[in-house]
Formats: sequence, structure tokens, C-alpha cells
Amino acid sequence: MEIKNKKSEGGVSHLYGIGEPSNNDINFTNGDIYTEISSGNIFYFIEKKWCKNVVEKKEVVLNPNTIGEGNPQLNKNNKNGDTYTDSISGEKYSFINDDWCKNITEKDKQNIVFSIVDITYKEIIEKINNSFLTPGSYYKILDTIEPFIVFSLNNKVVSTDIQSTSYPQDTIKYDIVNNKITYRKDTLLNIECYYDWRNSNTFPDREVYNISIGINSYNNIIKKSCNNISIGDNSSNNIFEECCEGNILGEYCSDNIFGKKSCFNTIGEKFNSNIIKEGFTSNIIGNKVENNTFDFYFINNIIGNTIHNNKFGNNLDSNKIGNEFHNNIIGNQCKNNVFSNQCYFNNIVDNVVFTNFTLLQNFNLEKKNISNLIENYICDVYKNSKGTYKLKYYDDSLIIIDLA
Repeated sequence: MEIKNKKSEGGVSHLYGIGEPSNNDINFTNGDIYTEISSGNIFYFIEKKWCKNVVEKKEVVLNPNTIGEGNPQLNKNNKNGDTYTDSISGEKYSFINDDWCKNITEKDKQNIVFSIVDITYKEIIEKINNSFLTPGSYYKILDTIEPFIVFSLNNKVVSTDIQSTSYPQDTIKYDIVNNKITYRKDTLLNIECYYDWRNSNTFPDREVYNISIGINSYNNIIKKSCNNISIGDNSSNNIFEECCEGNILGEYCSDNIFGKKSCFNTIGEKFNSNIIKEGFTSNIIGNKVENNTFDFYFINNIIGNTIHNNKFGNNLDSNKIGNEFHNNIIGNQCKNNVFSNQCYFNNIVDNVVFTNFTLLQNFNLEKKNISNLIENYICDVYKNSKGTYKLKYYDDSLIIIDLA
């Protein structure tokens, strides 16, 4: 290939020379044209190789950008969505509903209704098995759990990308042979799962239903058995594991990890960056609860507002925690206790039950030799007017001991 001269037209290079071009030649782009001077043969550079006499043969079809000289002709290989550009006139064509349409804009394409064939699931499976699909056609399956529109790639294969007529905003991957959705994302609410979370009865081992998500909710991965979830605005980057049901989450709930069996909780606004392990059930959580770790089986507890940087142990049941509770460590098996407002920087031992803690600050119960009392009596731990911590309980009569 010896190039004699070259000109550019609208970004396309038209080359003239002697000899046929080689595919090893570099610095060419799709649409470049080469005319061999002695023979008059015309070559087009398409998909990294030179193609001879494309216009005359009409057999080379490049999707999505076929380029040639002259008006396009109908070709058995064309399918909906193919485009053609006349390199001489600059006219652009789109192949729509079995014909070439001139100067179709992207806006026009959005308003075009393609020919759609109504069909049953059984009928389309028969067409697939017998290679009877019409390539480049759309089929609307009427008797699936919701109507689906599928696109045939050839006479026996359909695309795994489908559209729901009930939820057109959804991005869906579909295994037509097994009649199973393998991925579904609501692009408006940004809910995505690797199963059909909208129709849980189709996949009983992966139930997701009755979900209400606020605006600007994104990057949530809701795993199986998540039922009756209501999530407020700006919920992001949450992971909901198995049996996460009946929960109500307020606004600005983000970056949390919920373990298994997180059920029937009511959670306020700004519930952020918490780690919740298995068995988080039937709790009422206030606003601005952040950076806490809840160990296994946190059940029937009521938590106030502004709760942060605490570690809650295993099997905490029926405790009531006031506002401004932070930087505390609560041991295991603590049940039926009441913590007043403004308790912080405290260390509470295991097995504390039926104890009222008032204005507890920088208090380490672990160092006190009172385990028998707090496990067997209803106690009050408080600070007197002199700043000394006291423990009060009844054993036939009122007993008060000094915890200093």
C-alpha cells in the first residue's frame, strides 16, 4: 500500500494509493476510506481491518456504526438499533422496525415504539428450542409474574437484559430457560439485589417484599428474607442480612451492617456507622445513634437520642437508656436496667439486672465487689451531693453502701 494523496472529510480520512491495504497498517480509525488507484477498488477500515467494496456488496454490517457511500439498502443481517452513515452526504440512518429511517436523533429514538410480539412463556421457549425466533425482534411475555419484554439476538438466543412493563425503571438480568431473575435494580430508588426482590413468592428462599425506600437512597444491598422494610431518605451503603423484617428506619441511615434476624425495630434519624450482630430485635432506637457495636441478641431495649461510641455486650434485654449515652461498655447478660441521661465513659460488668443508674460518669463497676448484690437485688447506683457513688438496695430494710 503506497499512499499517493490523502484528504479528510468530516473527520474521515480518504486515502488514494497503489496496492491493496494491509491490516498491519496503523493510525487508521473506523470509517477511513482507501481507493486503490489502478483497480478502482474501495476499502473501508471497519473494526481494525480493511473491508473491500463494502457499499457494492452490502454484506458487511457493523453495529452500531456502519459507514458507506450512498443510501443504505435492506439487508437480512440488519437488526433494530443498527446505524448507517453516508460518508458523502453525511446523512445518518437508523434501522428501526425492519427499515432504514433517515436522520433519527437520540430524542426521536426514545419516542419510537418498536414492533413487539405478544407471546406466552411456553411459546417463546418452544421458539428457542426449535430456533424459530426472529432475530432482532422484541417479544412481550404475557404470563410471567409481570410482563417482560425480551430481545432476540438470533433465532434461538435472547438477551439476558430485559424490560419490565410494570417497572420500566428497573434494570433486570433474566434467565429465560429457568424463568428466573438473577439481578434487579430500581434505578430511581437504587435498590439492587441478585434476585427478584419485587416478587418474593417467585423465590421463597430469598424473600424481599413491602419495601418503601425514601428518595436519594443508594448503594443498598438487601439480602434474602428482608420483609416490610421502610427506609427513610438518604439511606446509603447499608447491608441487610437474612430475616431483616418489620423494621422502620428514619432519615440519614447510612454505612450500617445488619446481621441476621434484625427484626421489628424502630430506628430514628441519623443512624450511622453501627455494627449490628445477630438477633437485633424489637428495639426502639432514638435519633443520632452512631458508631456503636451491638453484639448478639440485643432485644426489647429502648435507646434515647445522641448515643455514640458504645459497645453493647451479648444478650442485653429490656434495658432503657436515656439521652447522651456515649463511650460506655455494657457487659453481657445485662437486663431490665435503666440508665439515666448523660451517662458516659462507664464500664458496666456482666449480669447486671434491675439496676437504675443515674448520671453515671467515668464509673467502673467492674472494680466493685458487689456482684452478688447486682445479680440478686433491685439496685440503684447514683452519685450523692458530695460526688460519691452509692448503691442502694432493699434486704428487709433499706441498705446503702459506699462505692467509692
